[in-house]
Order: sequence, then structure tokens, then C-alpha cells
Amino acid sequence: MQCRRNRVASFLFSSKMAKSCCCLAAALALLAIVSVPCSSFRVGRSSSSSFVRRRGTQFVLDGSPFLFNGFNAYWLMHVAAEPAERPKVSEVLRAAAAAGLTVGRAWAFSDGGDRALQLSPGVYDERVFQVEQLHAFDALTNDRSIDRSALHLRISTHMHIYDRKQGLDFVIAEAQKNGVRLILSLANNYKDFGGRAQYVEWAREAGVAVNGEDDFYTNPVVRGYYKNHVQKVLTRVNKFTNVTYKDDPTILAWELINEPRCQEDYSGKTVNVWDVISIAWVQEMASYCKSVDERHMVEIGMEGFYGDSMPEKKQYNPGYQVGTDYITSNLIEEIDFSTIHAYPDVWLPGQNEEARTRFVQRWLRSHWDDAGKTLKKPLVFSEFGKSKKDPGYSEHARDVYLDAVFSGVYDLARIGDGSLGGGLVWQLMAQGMESYYDGYEIVLAQDAAARAVLSRQSRLMSVLARTMKVAVADEKEVGRFAPRGGRGTRRERNGLHRG
Repeated sequence: MQCRRNRVASFLFSSKMAKSCCCLAAALALLAIVSVPCSSFRVGRSSSSSFVRRRGTQFVLDGSPFLFNGFNAYWLMHVAAEPAERPKVSEVLRAAAAAGLTVGRAWAFSDGGDRALQLSPGVYDERVFQVEQLHAFDALTNDRSIDRSALHLRISTHMHIYDRKQGLDFVIAEAQKNGVRLILSLANNYKDFGGRAQYVEWAREAGVAVNGEDDFYTNPVVRGYYKNHVQKVLTRVNKFTNVTYKDDPTILAWELINEPRCQEDYSGKTVNVWDVISIAWVQEMASYCKSVDERHMVEIGMEGFYGDSMPEKKQYNPGYQVGTDYITSNLIEEIDFSTIHAYPDVWLPGQNEEARTRFVQRWLRSHWDDAGKTLKKPLVFSEFGKSKKDPGYSEHARDVYLDAVFSGVYDLARIGDGSLGGGLVWQLMAQGMESYYDGYEIVLAQDAAARAVLSRQSRLMSVLARTMKVAVADEKEVGRFAPRGGRGTRRERNGLHRG
């Protein structure tokens, strides 16, 4: 969904060393006074240190099928950027775990603007901090008349920034502590937190001839900016756990971009298809992610809109296209699973609740069918929810809608033998976050009804996973596995039913 979203925290990467041993000694002494070692905050491992992987149309963990119920919380890194606000992150992750939600999705980007993660291409906030810090150290060693209390305040302020830029580190560490795995998105289609527009603007400022936001997909300079960000994030060492992101099984998958769209070419070819000018963006970036990190899964972040590759499928779109092609993009070998989003309240204005629910059911069923038969990969329903801003909204109507979605997810996971891996509701928030509300917020600590609906789905998916057999690999072990048939009715599956 388009964010009205966060200003996320920056990551920490080393910059320049002090110029002399004297400066270095002074720096170390000063840091000892104003900082607390990160090791003081390290947390324990989650229940499994194994990576979730794809086997044909299933997710597997430790050799067994992996199904899940999960949530979105795009804001996690933004809120964790301020140490005083980190209890909100802990609250949501604890509440999610208590409700059996084992997968969360959040942003790992914030490009340009106030409190940005990436200040400019390849330049992260830590570098500003370290340059300022070295200037302070130089002042300490070279100017004996300096006001030491003022210097202490200045360095303390920058140490606060240092802590603040460990926001994503904290999120991953807390997720690990609570047994929650994360899907982390690396860029935004929209202008919120920079997005495609910011990347293109950076290129324009550097003197590159660009026309508009869609050059994000085709311009080689802009593509280089994005790849640099991918490399920085995937190779970051978490200051709380000392584990490099690309080696951390707490991360379930990398998402290339939240809800990619292309306004200049609604066919989807610009985003997906090779041409004489440029390599397809999805192919290039998925391959690049895999070259940096071969252990984690990669997905695109698509909403599921059909393009020109299968015209007969356009009937399932909500009356329009957005410049992506669900089939063509997700057939790329380096993409491990497909995703869909659904916001019938936004996509189908003026239609009644029954019509909107029918649309979502058809949308889900069609993409599940494609994932199993054409893509031969798992599907995740990675965004859905019901807004309090909808006319006639009630808590009961929301719960009825969520239960209808969850029933579809469960039934298709069952008859597809796990080919629908799970769903991620939009979105969980902590208490005291009213300024973040977008209408879809669910505060589990204050909403017993939603807590019950989510917990019930979590239990059903967990039990279902235990009744399944893992898919059998083909002879070449290339990720294509033999399809399996249905496995009985809901009531035949250990008495499992939603009634």
C-alpha cells in the first residue's frame, strides 16, 4: 500500500580513521565516557537458526513445510531510530508472537529528506556523524581553550545519532528474540521516504539526462544507485547481534521494491522485459541480490496486477493496469515466491462490501492458481486489511472480512499442499502511535476481537503445516518439484475446521 509512512533510521558503516595516534587515543577515551557498548544490548537467538527456503511450491524450514500467519509494520525501523521509542517495537513484536504471528514485513529504506537513511547515493548518515566527531576530536587535541562541557554535549548529541541509526539493527534483534522472521523491503515505488522519485532526482542533480520517475527502471546510473543501497544493507553487520544481515536467518526474504508501478508503460514490459536499451529491472536486481546474498529468498513486492503476457487474465484486475506483469516478472528464476496485495476499498470505490469481498476471493484464487501451475512457486498474500475510514465501518465488519480472507488463505494452503504460504495483515501498531494511524491500524493490546481472529488463523496454519508432507525434489535439485494433489476436506484434516 502507498505509505503515508516513515522516516526510517540509517545504518552504520565505517568511514574514515583518525589521522593520528593522538587523535585516536582521544577519540577512544571520549567514546568510553559518552557511549554504552552495543554488546550490552545483545539478545539471544530465536527458536530456529535455520533459513526458511523454497522447495518447489512450498516454503520449508528444517526439512518441514513452513506456513505462517503474519503482519505488516512498515514503521518498525523509523520508531526504533529513537531509543526512547523502542519499547513500542518490542511491544508489537511480543504481541505478534503471542498471537502466533511468525512473519513480519517492514521497510529497510528512507532515501533523502529529513532523518534519511540514505542521504545521497551511497552516502549514509553515519558518515556525517563520523566527520563531525573527528572535527570534535581535533578540537579536543588542538584547542586547549575549548569549552569541555560544550564539547561533551556535542559528542553526546552525535552519540545519540549513532544509537538512532541502529534502528533496523534493533528491529532485527528484537524479532529474533521473539521468534519473528522479517521480510525487508529495499525501496519504495512512491515518493514517501524518497522512493523512485528521489533516486531519479539524485541522477538529475548529478547531471544525468533523465525524464521522470520511470527512469528508475531503465537508467544505468539510477540502477547503480539502487544496487549500491542493496549492497550496503545486505552486507551490514548488526551491532546488537554481530551477525551480518546476509547471514541472519531472522530475515526471511528481501523485497526489491514496495508495489512497483510504471506509468509510462502499462504493459509491464519496461519493468520486466529485455530490450535493446536495458536489461529488465527485476531480472538485474534479483540477480544482483543473489550475487551478494545467496542464502536468503528474494521477492519483488508486486501487488499482482496482470499485464499483456496473458491477456485473458486481465479480467481479474480491478479495471486497470499499473505497468507491471505478475506472470512475466515472477517467472524469473531468481525470484523465489510471488506476492499479491488487495485493497478493494481503494481499488473499487462505490461498490458494496459483498462485491469487494468477491473481488478479493477471485483475486486470491487466480493468483494462487498461477503460482502453482505457471510459476511453480509459493504465493504470499502480503498486504490486506480494512480501513476504519470506509463508510459503514465497524469492528464486526472488519473481523468478518478478515475471516473471509483468512478462510481463503487457509483453504488454498490446504488444497495446494502449502503453495499459499501465508498472509500478512496491514497493519499492527503499538499503543500511543495515533500519529501513525492510516485507518488500517490494529493495536493488539487494545483490540481483543482482532487478537482472537488473528490468533485463530495462526493456530490453524500451524496445525496445517504439521499435517503436510514436504515436496520431493526432482533429480537436478533446481527448485522445481513434483506437484501434489489435494489432501482431503478441512474436517478430514485432524478435525481442523473454521466453523
